[in-house]
Amino acid sequence: SVIVSIFSGAYENSLTRGAWIIVAPFINPFGFSTLLIASSISEGIDKVKGQQVAAALSILLISSTPIFAYRLTSQLEKIDTWQSPLLSRQEEIHAIIVLEDENKINTLSTRPINNPSINLEASLLSSLNYAANLYKEQSSNKIIPSIILFEQGNEYSNQEDSQKSTLIQNFLENEKDIEIDNIVMLSSSLTIHSNAISAHDYLKVKFPPSSIYNIILISPATQINRAFSTFRNSDLRVIPKPTDIFTIRESERNLFIKVIEDFIPNSEALMLTNRAFEEYLKSFIYFLKGW
Repeated sequence: SVIVSIFSGAYENSLTRGAWIIVAPFINPFGFSTLLIASSISEGIDKVKGQQVAAALSILLISSTPIFAYRLTSQLEKIDTWQSPLLSRQEEIHAIIVLEDENKINTLSTRPINNPSINLEASLLSSLNYAANLYKEQSSNKIIPSIILFEQGNEYSNQEDSQKSTLIQNFLENEKDIEIDNIVMLSSSLTIHSNAISAHDYLKVKFPPSSIYNIILISPATQINRAFSTFRNSDLRVIPKPTDIFTIRESERNLFIKVIEDFIPNSEALMLTNRAFEEYLKSFIYFLKGW
């Protein structure tokens, strides 16, 4: 209940944001294992608690196994296609919304970064290219959609985020021939819920308030279901388009190699498991709050 309370207010003010930054690293398998090991040696090296060490190592071993990580993540990356609206040819898209990885934003953008050379990450560039292609598919329609992104600013990173926003706008305008008036940067408080509210408020201003707003939502696959539900609950008709899919297609690998690789622990699998645990927790919190 403490974690739920902290996350419910995370990033809404400096106190809860600070508490979440402290708690977050320990709610995944790696963090919990670290706590167990620290607890096992709390009385000194000579009095190590073997059961806690064994439990910590077992958690790390299971969490680092690719087949376990893939199973967890594949459930997150599945989209309930029956929930996605089927638009008729007469219905048009009002906006193409691009979300970045919330986990990455919340961990990296909440502390000061002194980086004189800011470049767009490969995953973000991939999403921007995807958005540009979808935009061109809609450009012949009566309604020209806006490409909406969110400035993930806070008191520490305003200058860097401003430069990043300029890079994004320059890329879309100069490299992808997107009209600058159709590139919209909205402010954000670092949660998908706040992004959905900001997007809906913007669309109400740009289009008649009585309109049904159709959007294409581009988001990393691990958070696509939570993002889809959140934007849909904000009275938007959402067509989800996942990116950065982690799980490997079963048919793309040799069965013998797949069986061997899936049971050999590695650091990438541990990272994926940690990511999945955090996303499951956030999805649960969003469910409790009705987001």
